[in-house]
Amino acid sequence: MSLYYYHKYVATFVNTTYENESAWTYVSTNRNASAPGYDDYSFTEANGFETAGNYISSPVDTDITYAVFGGGTSAYRYSHASDTGDPAIQYILYIKTCNEVDNYSQGALVSKNAIIGDDGTYPANGYYDGFWWVKGDLFTSGFLGANF
Repeated sequence: MSLYYYHKYVATFVNTTYENESAWTYVSTNRNASAPGYDDYSFTEANGFETAGNYISSPVDTDITYAVFGGGTSAYRYSHASDTGDPAIQYILYIKTCNEVDNYSQGALVSKNAIIGDDGTYPANGYYDGFWWVKGDLFTSGFLGANF
């Protein structure tokens, strides 16, 4: 594999986004439970999961209520279970999740030719391990130190 110089930069935080909304997944069956929440939810890349619609404090015969926890990374759906035939079972709980992604941009130069590594060791132009890396020239031979 070829060796390259990698330049090291400060990684500047830009924002947090949310992606890869999952399908609903069964969690549990709740007996004699109350499931207060909202009658709708939303999902956006900017905010993740959020409750929407009207708040329902006592959903006695409400078909579905939604609650959001985890800073936008998860949403819960409580489905009314009156049709299960067991009056003690009130709600079936499901969950949706997503990935929280912190986004960075290239900041000030820390060190030119900071490290020599195999091609692909660091990003060609991106964030890795707390810094922003840019792939430089091919290393052929010679001095193996930083070039400031």
